[in-house]
Amino acid sequence: MTEIHYQQHAEKVRISVVGHAAFNPGNDIVCAGVSAIMYQLLAVLSKMETDGMIYDQHTNVEDGFVIVQFSLVPEGFDLWDTVWMVIKMGWQNIADEYPDNVVVS
Repeated sequence: MTEIHYQQHAEKVRISVVGHAAFNPGNDIVCAGVSAIMYQLLAVLSKMETDGMIYDQHTNVEDGFVIVQFSLVPEGFDLWDTVWMVIKMGWQNIADEYPDNVVVS
């Protein structure tokens, strides 16, 4: 089971994606979908950091485990709200289709 957790306290954001979906080990379309969205999120965060919208970004990527933490500048809140809505909807769509394999909270 892949568990996706989101926490935000003021300007500090933490996202964790932990575990393998175990839908079809060795050829897991569910895990691939979750991972594709995560790598897109990492690309957007890199751009946001370059543009000065976030700072203090820390990312830990290991097999079956990703944690991303960063802080938003005031001008970055609106953009982040939009980015998060799109990313969360992508993950939630996968979780809705494969509830035994992915949970988003």
